[in-house]
Amino acid sequence: MPQTGDNKILGYEYPNMAWLAARPAARLNHINPMEEPNTMTHRNLTILGAAALAGLLSAWMAGQAFDKVPAASSASQAVERARREVRMLDDLYKTAVVLVNDHYVQDENSFAAGEWARLVFTAMKEKGWHHARLVDATGNPLNAENKPADAFEAKSVKSLLAGQTYLDEVENRDGKRFLRAMTLVPAVNQKCIICHAGYKVGDVLGGISYTLPIEE
Repeated sequence: MPQTGDNKILGYEYPNMAWLAARPAARLNHINPMEEPNTMTHRNLTILGAAALAGLLSAWMAGQAFDKVPAASSASQAVERARREVRMLDDLYKTAVVLVNDHYVQDENSFAAGEWARLVFTAMKEKGWHHARLVDATGNPLNAENKPADAFEAKSVKSLLAGQTYLDEVENRDGKRFLRAMTLVPAVNQKCIICHAGYKVGDVLGGISYTLPIEE
């Protein structure tokens, strides 16, 4: 039985039952074998009954203690799984964008890493996996479709500009829950400045907005 002290189970106080469990066992050593069989049988049953009662009472109190320990709900576990998926997707997409930027972007006529990301996001949505999109935070988007599209994206952009790197919230749509998340997209190297003239490495350019169904 998990204990944190002589008479505690996970912080729950209960009476020390050791004497009750030990006393009948000790009395077994004092049974007179010369007693009448019926008398000895009755006494044995009494002893065994007391020991059983002590064990049951201790087990019941242990159960009461474990009932007091809060367990993570399945709903909160589902949200954490969705958050973990966002982190994985974000690492994957941003690693790929930087690789495209480093190896294929040479000048303003090159295929932009941001355009590559937009096409991949569109393909993932069409295949029914999740919804991700680039959201502008400069106020002067290269693509008008990258403006914040709703209240969540608008407030998330403000938070990114204020120094936050990640935001999320749970949203209900037609009885189903979704995780909305926004992650930071800064200018990571000089290649970014080819398209985003007037900015420097480290400046906030926007974010990636994610919408994932929460699988209960």
